[in-house]
Amino acid sequence: MEFKGKRCLVVGLGLSGISTIKFLRRERAKISVSESRTADELRETIKNLNKSEIEFEFGGHTSGFFQKAELIIISPGIPYDIEPLLAARKNRIPVIGEMELACQFLKCPILAVTGTNGKSTTASLLHQALLAGGKKSFLGGNIGKPLIDLVLSGEKVDYAVVEVSSFQLETTEAFHPQIATCLNVTADHLDRHPTFEEYLKFKKRIYLKMGKKDLLILNGDDDYTRDFAKETDIRRQFFSRNKSEKNGCIITSAGLRFVGSGGSGEISFSKMKLTGAHNQENVAAASLMAKAAGIPINIIQKAIDEFRGLPHRMEFVRELNGVRYYNDSKGTNVGSTVKSVESFNEPLVLLAGGKDKGTDLSPLNSLLKQKVKALILFGEAKERMRKAWGKLIKTIVVDTLEEGVKKSRTEAKEGDIVLFSPACSSFDQFRDYKHRGECFRRYVKELS
Repeated sequence: MEFKGKRCLVVGLGLSGISTIKFLRRERAKISVSESRTADELRETIKNLNKSEIEFEFGGHTSGFFQKAELIIISPGIPYDIEPLLAARKNRIPVIGEMELACQFLKCPILAVTGTNGKSTTASLLHQALLAGGKKSFLGGNIGKPLIDLVLSGEKVDYAVVEVSSFQLETTEAFHPQIATCLNVTADHLDRHPTFEEYLKFKKRIYLKMGKKDLLILNGDDDYTRDFAKETDIRRQFFSRNKSEKNGCIITSAGLRFVGSGGSGEISFSKMKLTGAHNQENVAAASLMAKAAGIPINIIQKAIDEFRGLPHRMEFVRELNGVRYYNDSKGTNVGSTVKSVESFNEPLVLLAGGKDKGTDLSPLNSLLKQKVKALILFGEAKERMRKAWGKLIKTIVVDTLEEGVKKSRTEAKEGDIVLFSPACSSFDQFRDYKHRGECFRRYVKELS
């Protein structure tokens, strides 16, 4: 693709937008930028750009500005169906995402991880196993660095480990991983995707460009991902708790047993620091991908034993008077919170709430009755959650997370767990899930 002199519009000035601008500048394109935030809000960001070379639109997106472009590159946070993009596509102006742009220039194999939950943990563990096995690995996409940064750096790596969200898959056509996994699919982002069927359609794009020599690794216990296997003749392996699984690995309480095309050998969970059945599935997917990339099983085992997990994912914060506090701010959907609640046998005080995604809340119903002694709700979604769950268990409604943490202090007794797993996104009261998790940590540490 030739960029010199081409009128390229970058939509969104987040991390991927900034990196895209740097790439386009190197390629001597004519750059314009459209951003919904104001110039004042982005003063520091703009200061680091050479403004004389860029035409800006701040405070919203307009069709007239978009129509001047020959190519539009959007950030993952930009909805694909805003009016200026619909008008641009109607006029046959190509609209792609930053990841789609990057993959056209990559020379290394792509190891891609998608799914509703567990993506970051799986991708990070896979990256660690590759490094431990002496491979040069780049970790990016929906985690860490934008993929275009690898193109910009010119660094030669053996593999690019790419976490891929449904938003990123929505804008892909040529994305072609050599090894890919879909960990699970549950309803999520229905505030962005109008139907679950559309969300599912974008998840399937992970394998649409894969060929018969590539490898697709799927959750054999998830109805949706199991169905993916019926729609493609790509080589497939499964991770499953079903002892009759023939290709991939079988998950037991003690570890993993590789079978069929997954090879032979076992992985032990005895020294694993990650907790919960969902993390056993993440470890299984990462292990199969690492094995397929040529990493010996003893190296994979070492990587698993040493991996401490990621912040804001079932993260232990502190113990106070016999009560343990866990930060699961990355639990941004109901399916993720189900997995987190299932991980504990102790009585739970659950803090939940945030920006409402409009998803079905009922998958938590039976677990709340079985495991949660008190439910503390806050944020935009609190009233809908109260209506759904208030008759099932003791429910307390507060305005803010800080109030919720203080209330949990009086509800939890020695031996209990306080779990913050919001089942919602964070954008009603926080910048993102990281900011929300950091605030939770601080509020807990301020308790006395």
